[in-house]
Amino acid sequence: RVVLVGHSTGCQDAVALLREQAVAREMVAGAVLVGPVSDREAFYMFTDAEVAEARVEEAREMVEAGRGDQLLPRSVDPAPITAARFLSLNGKGSAEDMFNSDEPAAALAAKLAPCAGIPTHVILSTKDEYVPAHVDVAAQAARLCAALGPRAAHTLLPDNHTIVKPECQEALIKAVVAFLGRVENE
Repeated sequence: RVVLVGHSTGCQDAVALLREQAVAREMVAGAVLVGPVSDREAFYMFTDAEVAEARVEEAREMVEAGRGDQLLPRSVDPAPITAARFLSLNGKGSAEDMFNSDEPAAALAAKLAPCAGIPTHVILSTKDEYVPAHVDVAAQAARLCAALGPRAAHTLLPDNHTIVKPECQEALIKAVVAFLGRVENE
């Protein structure tokens, strides 16, 4: 048995693996989600709303025209990214639109249901630069844990998204080791 650990978009990958692979559900003893933030909310934080909507719409049109596997023009995103991937990350209600603060509780629970049956530890940074200023990180951690079910717990670290402070890195390691001990004893 294994414990999945995902950071940032890796958190979406962990949930997707559990959702899409029955064999994974049998093998996974737990999951640690480090920095599970909403890519969509971050995108809108750093992009003018009107521009963001136009970029999402252009990606949606490409996907609907059967060109989702094609790269978006550099005017939409300077990084090479396909229309389907861009839409998945930034489209409201898309496959990877998982950890957003504006999701109703029932919808959030439905999205995170693949993790609901396993112990899950959520680790969020209180100074995460990809979390909108209006989001109360502690409340968001509680919302995620409520959606994940009674076997979920969380840790808050006073650091940024990449957890660069040595004392926070140490706290992260201690939280993960403690979680692994909990999983081993279940």
